Amino acid sequence: MYTQIKNEEVLNIAERMEALVAELRVAVVATPETVETDIMGKLAVVGAEEIINTEVEKLTANQKRAALIEKANKFVEEASNRNYSKLDGYKGIWLINGSNGYLVNHKIEFIVSNKIQSVVALIKDTVVGNVVYKGIAKCAPGDVFNAEIGKAIALARALEIDVSSEFFNAVQPDEIVVGMRVSTPNKTLATVKELIEKRDNLLSFKNYHGQVFYTKEYQGWVAQSQVTIVDDTNAQYEVI
Repeated sequence: MYTQIKNEEVLNIAERMEALVAELRVAVVATPETVETDIMGKLAVVGAEEIINTEVEKLTANQKRAALIEKANKFVEEASNRNYSKLDGYKGIWLINGSNGYLVNHKIEFIVSNKIQSVVALIKDTVVGNVVYKGIAKCAPGDVFNAEIGKAIALARALEIDVSSEFFNAVQPDEIVVGMRVSTPNKTLATVKELIEKRDNLLSFKNYHGQVFYTKEYQGWVAQSQVTIVDDTNAQYEVI
């Protein structure tokens, strides 16, 4: 995808390109053909990074949130389909049959509580069934809870492996979508079931701001300015 880049961004790219060229001229000892290939390769990476960063900046908070949730899902899937040998500095957790003859000895279970906005990851022994390791993730006060992001954090803590800092400092959604759980003025929870078009010519809409929608719990419409988003685990975000 192509995008228009501002003049100052172009100058920044040019300065980085010059620095790379100078670096390669001094440090690389190779044939002219190899040097040229290395330069072009690095320049292509710089240009691609700038385009990607520009495109990311153009995404809405909801789009960034959706991408982060997908990243959390991928992390959990990959972390759950490998082994953690003590020889490699891990706890000795076997989640899949190993090529060295080791058989599955452990399984992962999650306990999700939307009520208290927490996720617990349990590593259980498959023979005895007891819990050998666990990790807990609790949503920070004021943040929007998401079970998938919580699973990624809790599992990483149970396995004692690194996880992206993006999950701890997750971008927060700022637009109502179907499936979200919201807190109403009387502190009860409601689930967004249908978005409706706000019509400024209707007097009842004029004093409210943001998306207008129906919930599963109430008959009348509700405006975004009247509620707080508290849980987007089942939010139906737009696919990027």
